[in-house]
Amino acid sequence: MQSLLKKYFSGMRFSWHALVWAPMFTPLVVAALFTVGVNGVKAGATAFVVLLVFGYGVSFASTAGLLLPVLCVLSRFTRLTVWKSGLIGLLLAVIPYLAISFLMWSSSGTDSGPPDTPFRDFLLNDWDNFILWICLAAGAITGVAFMLLAPAAPVDRGTVGKK
Repeated sequence: MQSLLKKYFSGMRFSWHALVWAPMFTPLVVAALFTVGVNGVKAGATAFVVLLVFGYGVSFASTAGLLLPVLCVLSRFTRLTVWKSGLIGLLLAVIPYLAISFLMWSSSGTDSGPPDTPFRDFLLNDWDNFILWICLAAGAITGVAFMLLAPAAPVDRGTVGKK
């Protein structure tokens, strides 16, 4: 994988370490915050693990399936910085948010049946939902974390000054 990146996407930072650990930060914090008030150590630990595993699954899939391909393509046209990666992560976080929102909307009707409002209206009334802001923050944090954890792309100095 790294030789392919080096050949076609020389400006792209990549490491397996960054791919594994960058999506972990936000689910770790969110799982900890959601389990603060849980009574009982066993119930709290179980809730923490379940939330962490679900959050990491969504975050890892989004990082590997959305963030990395977009960063690879953008590295062909522009120099990737931490800020650009964070902004791209923020923008791409809308995609998993829409998928989660669609699932919530599809069961929002009477007795978890078909919804009473169109999906567009559901989204327009959903700006104060914490899931939107968690997804956006997670996307930005994951984009920044990936760029900070991945080593800088090597500069090919063998052709400098040669004709």
